[in-house]
Amino acid sequence: MKRYFYYIVGAICILNSYASWAKPPVRVLIPQQSNAPFLQCSPFHTFYQKHKDTIENAEDPSQHNFAGIINRGDYSLQLRLHLIRNAAKSIDIQTFIWANDECGTLVFHELLKAAQRGVKVRLIIDHIASLKDSKAIAYLTTASPNIEIKYYRPNARALKSSIPEYSINAVLFAGGINQRMHNKMMLIDGVLAMTGGRNYDNHYYNLSTSYNFKDRDVMVIGPVVEQSQASFERFWEYKHAVSSTDLLDVVRKLKENDLADESYFSQAAENDMFAETFAAVEDKTLIKERFIDTLFHSQFTRYIADDPGKNNWPWLLKMYGGGKVTRELSFIIKQTEEELIIQTPYLIVNRWARRPFKKIRKDHPGVTFIMSTNSFAATDNRMAYSANYRLRSQYIKKLKFQIYEYMPHPGSLLEDFPQYPIMKEKAESDGLSEPPLFCVHAKSFVMDGKIAFIGTPNLDPRSFNLNTEEGFLFDDEAIAQALRANILRDTAPENSWVIARRRQISSEVENLNRQIEWISRTLPIDLWPMRYSTCYQLKEGETPTSPRDRENFYQRYEDVGLYPGMDADYSSDEFIFSIYKTFGKFLTPAM
Repeated sequence: MKRYFYYIVGAICILNSYASWAKPPVRVLIPQQSNAPFLQCSPFHTFYQKHKDTIENAEDPSQHNFAGIINRGDYSLQLRLHLIRNAAKSIDIQTFIWANDECGTLVFHELLKAAQRGVKVRLIIDHIASLKDSKAIAYLTTASPNIEIKYYRPNARALKSSIPEYSINAVLFAGGINQRMHNKMMLIDGVLAMTGGRNYDNHYYNLSTSYNFKDRDVMVIGPVVEQSQASFERFWEYKHAVSSTDLLDVVRKLKENDLADESYFSQAAENDMFAETFAAVEDKTLIKERFIDTLFHSQFTRYIADDPGKNNWPWLLKMYGGGKVTRELSFIIKQTEEELIIQTPYLIVNRWARRPFKKIRKDHPGVTFIMSTNSFAATDNRMAYSANYRLRSQYIKKLKFQIYEYMPHPGSLLEDFPQYPIMKEKAESDGLSEPPLFCVHAKSFVMDGKIAFIGTPNLDPRSFNLNTEEGFLFDDEAIAQALRANILRDTAPENSWVIARRRQISSEVENLNRQIEWISRTLPIDLWPMRYSTCYQLKEGETPTSPRDRENFYQRYEDVGLYPGMDADYSSDEFIFSIYKTFGKFLTPAM
């Protein structure tokens, strides 16, 4: 048996080495590299020329940076396409997800056109949740020498490995498979950087019939972009960022000349769903109004990023190893004195992660913690929500978090998701029983109304310890206040339910229930059904107040149960969620 094990390992090594020399031939002529200035035909060019001397001569990269916040998904797609179409020299993109849907295919098409006109295009795509169409990637690999694609930690050095290959790698290289690249960076001509929560997938741009994300990007122009570019280069040279020319199934398609063709990508541009997007992309006045006139001149800007690989701990200990982003953000938020507002799709603050909050609470007992996250009805990840659910009593009782859970169809829906009526109608015509949901996916915080962070990390163990993350930190009151206002709007009564302790018959009953819940939560199987907290909604005509205002809160709010927003027939969802909650304790470090 031991001998066969070594045979299998040897076979994997041979297959991996084969891919390194089987390079595909280049099939097209090399166009001349463009020497045009940054975004020459865009309103961004005029803006940059106005501030060029200040930016390029800045001695401190934290100074003389300009930042814009993009909250709407349709605006984000418009901006990305405009930047791609007007880039003069280079486009570098990192992403966690690149989907094989309309948005993903369209952006590939736009990037290919940019490469064919002489722009150097480099893509680093995390492998685990991205498209695995070897014919499509084989075509892009040789469609232009100006486009290069790498996959971060591909399993068995292939886009789509077989079940035996995946299983063997999962056993032998579990630490590597678990450690993912969650970065979402777009760099244009080395001058403009954009990051945040959005991947390349319909769900992030208000174009999905199932669920869409209330997400956030930040765009930065200035000297700090050099640090973002340097981070991209580290990932590009990382040993586990594997070129598409070294992927076994891509090489096989190239040798067989079994490729997709240009029409596979160009057909996305003919889809009527992008008509409004294309009109906005070419409207220079609109681009200026939406993305340039709204820029902030940041007083202080800092880029924070993990190194490739995150940490070098053994694979089991990687779940507790941390990284640069975790350490630096932890140090920063410990300075909170009055208020910390966090928006995150997944709220999983385990014992280790609760330490910074405990320190803040100890140093400043009156500090306010406000958490904006998803409800059970809105979340795209029921397993992650189950971990939040199990830990919620700790958040409320010990840390005194004020938790607001986003509704699947909030009052501000049409303001953030104006395409909702169209996507709802399309969902009905496609035979879907439910209209599209809207859920939080933004990852941001505001500290004391002065410090703001927008980036990729969630408030969960996977972002703390396993996935590489990045983001921009701003010490600028104008930026912080704009971000604060947007997050607090999401916590308004018409947009979110409030999580608070369940009102019990007496304090004795409340304490007994909390103790039993604590015991159940510490056991391998959590069976206790009566939770310390539940969801509340503001009564009609009442004035909002904090859950900490016990004198007025229970008079003004009504208990709407554990799963508000769900249809009466949700037994299957509740059953699955109960399984996660009951048996998910040991999965929490990897969530």
